[in-house]
Amino acid sequence: MTALTNDRAVGSAHDLRAWLDAAAELARAVNRGLGPAEVASLAAGTVVHLTGYDFCSLFVPDETGRHLVILGSYGLSVEYVTRVNAERPPRITPGATAEGPTSRAYRSQRPVALVDICADPTCSEWEAAAAQEGYRAILALPLTGVGGVLGVISCYSRPPRDVPADEVVLMETFANQVALTMEAAIRRERGRTENARLRARVAELEERHRVEERAERVHRALLRLLLAGEPLARVIEHLARELGADVVVEDADGNRLAATADRHCPAGAAPPAHRASDEYRAVPIDGENGLVAPIVLAGELAGRVWVFDLQDPGAAWQRRVLERGASVVALAVSKMCTAQEVEWRLSREFLDELLTAPAVDPPAAVSRARHFGVDLALPHTLLVVRPDPGVDQASNGNRSLLTQVQHVVNATAAEALVAARGGDVIVLWPHRPGLPDARDIAERLRGHCTSCSPGTVSVGLGRACENVTEYADAYRLAVGALNLTQRAGGTDRVVALGDLGIYRLLLQVERPDELIEFMQQILDPLRSYDRRRDTTLVETLRAFMRCGCNATVTAEALIVHPNTISYRLHRIEEILGVDLHDPQALLRIQLAFVVDDVLGAGT
Repeated sequence: MTALTNDRAVGSAHDLRAWLDAAAELARAVNRGLGPAEVASLAAGTVVHLTGYDFCSLFVPDETGRHLVILGSYGLSVEYVTRVNAERPPRITPGATAEGPTSRAYRSQRPVALVDICADPTCSEWEAAAAQEGYRAILALPLTGVGGVLGVISCYSRPPRDVPADEVVLMETFANQVALTMEAAIRRERGRTENARLRARVAELEERHRVEERAERVHRALLRLLLAGEPLARVIEHLARELGADVVVEDADGNRLAATADRHCPAGAAPPAHRASDEYRAVPIDGENGLVAPIVLAGELAGRVWVFDLQDPGAAWQRRVLERGASVVALAVSKMCTAQEVEWRLSREFLDELLTAPAVDPPAAVSRARHFGVDLALPHTLLVVRPDPGVDQASNGNRSLLTQVQHVVNATAAEALVAARGGDVIVLWPHRPGLPDARDIAERLRGHCTSCSPGTVSVGLGRACENVTEYADAYRLAVGALNLTQRAGGTDRVVALGDLGIYRLLLQVERPDELIEFMQQILDPLRSYDRRRDTTLVETLRAFMRCGCNATVTAEALIVHPNTISYRLHRIEEILGVDLHDPQALLRIQLAFVVDDVLGAGT
């Protein structure tokens, strides 16, 4: 290519051929697949070779649209290009200070020539940078394409340089050609970027399809097992094989329902709150190569599926297989819960008849118990599990207690009968070699249920029953022992009849009607007076007996004035017609309270 200098005229046939060759070379560069930055540098070099300018740069708008940055250059140092782009990029919008020819050419869409930077006072702001790079003159030409102004091509000359009009016209024409070439390069680059994005999207969709196919295959296999009547354990065994990992299923309270390995499920790693659209989303387990997914039934969290020792816990297919598998596990848990509900209902009906029927037919009862997997021909101990008073129980508190008791029983693999009765849970515990004894299982029940409840739980331990006719009496004694303990303020205990001292004698009275009548003769007048006058004479008398018949100590216990206690005791003596200094009267009153605690329904 022939360089044009200030001493030569432009526009000869030879020079025109050089410009045309340069334009053709730019088009071929685009067709070869060069990107916008490479085309910009090629155009800058072409301008330098054809015009005799010393340096050239091609500016385009930055991402903000407020400045112009150098996309490609020729002859300029890397440090200069970096400094201009980072510290002093030409503004697109008008500024408060003087602007260079590059900014003016972009906005005006006309060529702007600067003959000598040092002679122009508006250039003082960037005169030092120009001197450091070694140029004095600038010619800025807008790059005008079909879509408008793409940028600016700036030419730099070391000595001052006056640009003839015909040279400006020729270079402006070439700049327009560069603009068209740049538009083609940009379109091609955008096309490559879009193609790459589409190829990545296709690959992503294909991978997602493969993941969904695999998850669907596992889902169908698990459903077939469930429809074939297989238990939850078989379902998760198949899921564990597909994932190549250990699987543990827990209910919402953390009770283990099934597991393929004895793995500890970390506390506090429950899945986040689920939405209706992603009920079974799996999340990583902190500190473990595993995942955990929620089990959701009727919009409520019913449990969790834990997966441990995954080879690649971040793999999409493992996460999706678990999420689809969790939906089948939810069905299996629902099926299991439904069966458990039916068993509990039937067990409760059977137990109600066993404990309350006037006459129990032993052979029929033994035969019916076998339907529940229980052999009442063997001795059993009756246990009564009950929340201690003082903590508000939720509406489903009894159901939760029943679930906790069943979990403890299931963990022993014992053939025991479990049923709810009122606010209590009743257990018929078998005496069989290899099983814990009754007190041991009572302690387990107390400890586990207390740990899973908002308050404490106590267990009444009845006596062993050799015959089905003995269970009603055993139930009455266990409930009575539990009532006595809880009324006395005892909590978080296992209570057996032998722990009650003299009270056990009253509990074992088979015909308590006369004792109850004796208690009512003494306490009912006071209760009637309390109801009519809204007083607390029964409470005062009970506290007086509990405080060793000392009025001062009683006043302190009830937090009232001693004169108030003296007045109340006088009223009690008048109503009952007794002398509270008489030991025989005090003995009768004490016995009445003991009977009330053991057998009565007193307040």
